Amino acid sequence: MIKFVIFIVLLLLGGGLYYLHAAREQLAVATLTIKNKEIQIEIADSLAAQALGLSGRQSLCADCGMLFIYDRPKFQRFTMRDMNFPLDMIFIDKGKIVEIREAIPNPKSGESSVIIQSANQADAVLEVNDGFVWKNKIKVGDMVVLRKK
Repeated sequence: MIKFVIFIVLLLLGGGLYYLHAAREQLAVATLTIKNKEIQIEIADSLAAQALGLSGRQSLCADCGMLFIYDRPKFQRFTMRDMNFPLDMIFIDKGKIVEIREAIPNPKSGESSVIIQSANQADAVLEVNDGFVWKNKIKVGDMVVLRKK
């Protein structure tokens, strides 16, 4: 009986890991523009892709990001689990930036994951490299245009 339970647990774990891995490989890509700045993005619009996010990656290219898209505006909550580099987060609602969080640190070895809770409702969240917002003078109220490929 115990061998059967162990087998089922391992089977479920393997299926879950496969599901998360498959979510990363199937992300759509697009171009997002804020002001005149074009950003090459991956779109995380499934629950699996959103749960995985940028976890485990070593870096992003300078003008790249990940866009999390939701069905409706809501207060967003992100856990920076298994992040290897700091981020800026841009909260978007109906194509307009409603909130910005800069220089969100990645947890160091042995530290708890950083949790980010938005103060505003958003239907999308863009994660980019730390310093991107400052370098490109992005601010609340700027419009965001998404062009899917």
